[in-house]
Amino acid sequence: MSFTDFKFSEKLYGDPRMYPGHKEVIKFNTLVTRVEVVESDITEFVVESYMNGVISVEVFDAVVVCNGHNAQPRLATDIPAKKY
Repeated sequence: MSFTDFKFSEKLYGDPRMYPGHKEVIKFNTLVTRVEVVESDITEFVVESYMNGVISVEVFDAVVVCNGHNAQPRLATDIPAKKY
C-alpha cells in the first residue's frame, strides 16, 4: 500500500492504484534467503529466494518487508465495548 509521504506515482509507474495486486507482490511458500543492495546509478535490490527446490535471483527497484500483522482483519465487532 502507498504511504502518505511515499505514494505510488502514476507519473513514475503509470499506475494510480493505492495497492499493487497479489500477483505482483505475493509468492506463497517461498523462503527469501538473501536481500542485497546494489549501488549503481540507481539503487536496486538483488533478492534470492527458494521455492519448490528452485533458487531464484531477481533484481527489484524496491523491497518491502511485511510481517503479516494486517493478514487478519480486526473488525469493530471483535473489539470489546468500553463500559463507562
